[in-house]
Amino acid sequence: MIKHEELKALVKGMNKADCVGCHEYFVNRYGADSVGPIEDYLPNPPGYWTVERIRAEALKYETRGAFKTGSPRAYKAALRLKIMDEVCAHMKPVIQSHTAESIAAEALKYETRIAFYKGSPNAYGAAQRLKIMDEVCAHMKPVLQSHTADSIAAEALKYDTRKEFEKGSRGAHKAARRLKIMEQVCVHMNPVRQYHTAESIAEEALKYETRYVFQKGSPGAHDAARRLKIMEQVCAHMPKHAGREHKK
Repeated sequence: MIKHEELKALVKGMNKADCVGCHEYFVNRYGADSVGPIEDYLPNPPGYWTVERIRAEALKYETRGAFKTGSPRAYKAALRLKIMDEVCAHMKPVIQSHTAESIAAEALKYETRIAFYKGSPNAYGAAQRLKIMDEVCAHMKPVLQSHTADSIAAEALKYDTRKEFEKGSRGAHKAARRLKIMEQVCVHMNPVRQYHTAESIAEEALKYETRYVFQKGSPGAHDAARRLKIMEQVCAHMPKHAGREHKK
């Protein structure tokens, strides 16, 4: 069972609306007693982060990276008030420019990719950027992951949009579709206005076996197909009469 403090950590940096949505999901999933009151999750009121509070918060960390990760609101307030150098004066300077060699050395500390991601997110990101992930993770054990509603929810919270979720965690994204919990785990995400093209509509349509399921699963793409008059083309792989029973 995920603990109260772990849930609070997951919503750090979110706005009020996102916090409320996540809290509702947490209560439904884990129960009110485990989750705690909504007040514990809401962002601080305007003016909360004064110079004194920011300085006290910054003293908890040894590097700016740790400060940014551990207290994103205080970190942003320090940037806004232009006091970052002042409140971080006690911190150790960290100047790190990742190379293929340094990334490989860092990756060797871990046995799985998920451990690498959690333990060294900067090196992990650099490995992705330099397209050397397979090379530096060659020594790692393959992990067969069985996704649960809890693990999917935790994974989805790493992303701001559904598109990022799909690209960054394909396995969890597919599992969310399979378990029909996409709406719940993506409640915190920003809505993204999507401009459909004939290519993107065709790609989306290929995910479905009938027009009815296409309409239900991707109403935006379905409407765009009608608008662009390419419905017959993008649904050519579907049985023509499938789904009639749904219209009765």
